[in-house]
Amino acid sequence: MRKNLKRKKWFSLGIITTMLLAQGSAVLAATGWVKRSGNWYYYNEKGVKTTGWQNVKGTWYYMNSKGVMQTGWLLSKNKWYYLTGSGAMKTGWLLDKNKWYYLNPNGDMKTGWLWYKNDWYYLNPNGDMKIGWLWNGGHWYYLNPDGDMATGFLTVSGETYYLNSDGEMLSGFQSIDGKNYYFNEDGSMVKNTTTIIEDVKYVFDADGVILSQTNLFQTAEEQNAIDYLKKKKAEQSYAEQSLKETETLKKQAKELAKQYAAGTITGSQEEGILFYKSSTLSYQSTIDNWLKDVEMEYYYLMSCNEIGVACYQKDNVYYWVCATKDTKLPL
Repeated sequence: MRKNLKRKKWFSLGIITTMLLAQGSAVLAATGWVKRSGNWYYYNEKGVKTTGWQNVKGTWYYMNSKGVMQTGWLLSKNKWYYLTGSGAMKTGWLLDKNKWYYLNPNGDMKTGWLWYKNDWYYLNPNGDMKIGWLWNGGHWYYLNPDGDMATGFLTVSGETYYLNSDGEMLSGFQSIDGKNYYFNEDGSMVKNTTTIIEDVKYVFDADGVILSQTNLFQTAEEQNAIDYLKKKKAEQSYAEQSLKETETLKKQAKELAKQYAAGTITGSQEEGILFYKSSTLSYQSTIDNWLKDVEMEYYYLMSCNEIGVACYQKDNVYYWVCATKDTKLPL
């Protein structure tokens, strides 16, 4: 009888042990999200604690080597990701500590140029969105305060710039919408001033449009002579003269000097035209500047009552033709 009681005792202990083990197995076999000591863990359908990337119902999460769910910035296989407070992997735009970042559709952080909703943006090497001036690939670009790349006319700190359709800042002479402008090497527009660029004098209005230009390569003396001849032509009720017509008048003055040198025209004053000859380039010792036409062997000066002078050289003698204020060159 004592043996039967002992057997019953061991049988009862076996049942209790089996029940406890079964209950323990139920705990160990937990699946899904489990929070312990303030950390979240994820157990798969087999009750195994997971690590690394896990896709749970279409959302990606990351568990470290101990199975703890991660949040914030994560470096994985040399790429940066961002996990929200719930652990979900972030995609698209992210504002973190007052800086904007962009996470690609697969979650990795974007750097460099980004085409987003018909606008270009630039993400620095550390991922934050660039604003202001950017030097990239040998060109300057400008990113607006919202990050989108600027094109067209741009005003920054009182200076005006122009960026083409690719966002590249332009410099030098530019024709925009049928108007001519000039931009300095730093891209700033020249405006509301008169300045000389490459031996040419330009006049700019307040909007930077070039109003007029004067070729200084001919020297100021020759330009004055041309202006006078054009003025006299206008006084004869002619329409505005073209450069070709001005050249024609200039050649007439040359021809007079050549005829004088050949003796066809005497040295007397005729119809307001004065004729002289000398052995030097100095005309009555008042001519300091001169310009030589290499092909035609002519010289153009400005003196003689502030009117243009033409000179022809022959046998080391200089023959001068001076047009006075009342001169009307024969046409």
